[in-house]
Amino acid sequence: MTYSEKFRLLLDTLYNTKYAIFKGNAEDAELLLKMRLEAISSYFSERYKYFTVLPISKMRMDSESYKVLYEEIDGSRHLAHNLALSSAKALNDIYSQLGLGTFFETDFKDRKQATAEMLKFFSEIQNV
Repeated sequence: MTYSEKFRLLLDTLYNTKYAIFKGNAEDAELLLKMRLEAISSYFSERYKYFTVLPISKMRMDSESYKVLYEEIDGSRHLAHNLALSSAKALNDIYSQLGLGTFFETDFKDRKQATAEMLKFFSEIQNV
């Protein structure tokens, strides 16, 4: 099953169960899902900065200014990565609580593998 299909199943199941795991509160479910999806999205935005903005900036900045920028972007990227991993685990928990199994089939201790799965998910849901 693709991530797009899993996500659609997640939304349909929440609706069909009248948001039971959220005590019937559809707004809470919507807010939590939005926050989790935005956290995953934000991580890829931070990754973009790390791999594109830094190399471009390095060409035009003095070393001290670049060091400050690097620390700022790398710190933001690291925090965003931790939040994205936490959000992916939360989606797994919701999916499991609904009796649907596991959303992300990954070992979250392997950060690179987990990142690859989140990128696959993010790419799929944007192309729906």
